[in-house]
Amino acid sequence: MKNIVLAFCSLILIATSTTAKTAVYKEEAQVIRCTDITLYGTLLVPADAKSSSLAIIIAGSGPTDRNGNNPYMANDHLKKLAQAISKEGIASFRYDKRSIGESKSDKINETNLRFTDYVNDVKAIIEHFRKDKRFTKIILVGHSEGSTIGALASTAAEAYVSIAGPGRKADDILKEQLK
Repeated sequence: MKNIVLAFCSLILIATSTTAKTAVYKEEAQVIRCTDITLYGTLLVPADAKSSSLAIIIAGSGPTDRNGNNPYMANDHLKKLAQAISKEGIASFRYDKRSIGESKSDKINETNLRFTDYVNDVKAIIEHFRKDKRFTKIILVGHSEGSTIGALASTAAEAYVSIAGPGRKADDILKEQLK
């Protein structure tokens, strides 16, 4: 792992800043082919940037889509994060996890789904964007469970940001969440 960056406070400051320049960005639909599934997502690129860093935003647990929404709540927190960091000249990619949103597939049997599948998805996304010369470095930004996924895939990126990553053993967290 080249760099580990724990920057939750910095991201909050960027996201809530009222003095940042106005967001002007382009959104592009992206299709990423993994070994067993196709992932669909949104690339947000600052309009005036000829090259920039790319933040790959990894959603947390549950049926969470690229914008941070699930069937039980909608708040667009990941979409808002992407828009906020674009004000700082950073491009971002957020995606629907396998079996969620546009990435839903009849090919995926959820009983056979493994945590390593999510890690391998992120590695495939990194590989996809390494070919795009607009991006000078790749930063993984994981929220909650996405933080753990990002940590495991971070050896393929230049930097890693953990937002609300776990501070306890996974089995303890799962037991608490299932109550």
